This record gives sequence, C-alpha cells and structure tokens, in this order.
Amino acid sequence: TRPSSRGTRINRPAPKRAATSGSVLKAARKEVQKLERELADLAERERAVHELIVEASSDHTRLVDLYAEMTALQGRRQVAEDAWLEASEVLEA
Repeated sequence: TRPSSRGTRINRPAPKRAATSGSVLKAARKEVQKLERELADLAERERAVHELIVEASSDHTRLVDLYAEMTALQGRRQVAEDAWLEASEVLEA
C-alpha cells in the first residue's frame, strides 16, 4: 500500500521483474560452468608460470617472456571473470 498524492492509501502491486525463460537460464548455467572451468585452468597456468618465474630469477630474457605470459593470463582471467559475473546475474534474476 502506498500513499496517494491526496494522502489516502491505495493498493498497488509492486512492479514485477520480467521472468527469465528456461532456455536462457539453461544457457546461463552452461556458460557459468564453462567459465568456472576456464577460470580454474587459468589459475593453474598462473601458478605454473609463477613457479617458472621463481626458477628463472637469473635469466632476464626468460623473465621478460614469462611476465608477458603472466600479463596475458591475467587479462584473460579478467575477461572470464566479467563474463562469469554477467552469466551469474542472469541466474539470480
């Protein structure tokens, strides 16, 4: 119940959110699962590159390559995380 401009109360239902179709939800669930696997793979690769960085501490040429790879992995992870958030929001709607 909400007050009207005249001070009396009127019954108005709260606005309804648009229902998300079953096919959209299914696609979002599949996307979330795919992205979770991708994020796990990226995290594992980042750990491996980090170990290689530690091992190559005296090889400056190798370090440059490894840091470039790490930067690329972090960029891919950020894109995957953003996509995961978008897909998760569809599931929460």
